[in-house]
Amino acid sequence: MANIYHQGLRPPLEYPAAANPIAVLAGTVGVVATILAVVTIALEDGFPVPLVYGALASGVVVSVVSARRVRGRHPELVIDSEGIIVRRYDRIRWREIDIVRIRRVEVRDRLVQKLRAWRGLEIVLVSPEAVSARAPRRLRLHEFLTTTYGWSFVSISETQVLPHTVEDVALAMKDYFPALRIEF
Repeated sequence: MANIYHQGLRPPLEYPAAANPIAVLAGTVGVVATILAVVTIALEDGFPVPLVYGALASGVVVSVVSARRVRGRHPELVIDSEGIIVRRYDRIRWREIDIVRIRRVEVRDRLVQKLRAWRGLEIVLVSPEAVSARAPRRLRLHEFLTTTYGWSFVSISETQVLPHTVEDVALAMKDYFPALRIEF
């Protein structure tokens, strides 16, 4: 690897995976089940013992498994000299990207409009069909819905790259590929 960097190539920039809300919820349920089982063991004498120990074992297992899956195994986004790797879509080369836009979702509620989570980095592709053909089939509905609402189907929410802003990510992309067009 050291030889590559001496040739002028920069190391890839990785943005870790965002927290998985389902794993967080499952972990919370597991911890609550464990606490309830322990309290029941301590306070109740006539409660069915197998049920309590089953809840205790299940709670511990769910908590441990969920804790291991709170963060995804692969980074959310990787930027390098060849292009970007978006976790859901795999590699997208710089020549396949037409423009990168920073967009804000239009929301009618004043409270929600002020949240940073409603901003996104939209990656408009030269040939969306080529990237779509390489994408997993499970993303077809996502592609349909995002294109129906006027977005490119390859987009990254600001919550996926926190604590960085989408502007920071777009400028990092431009550092790796200076010819990239960015629309703020």
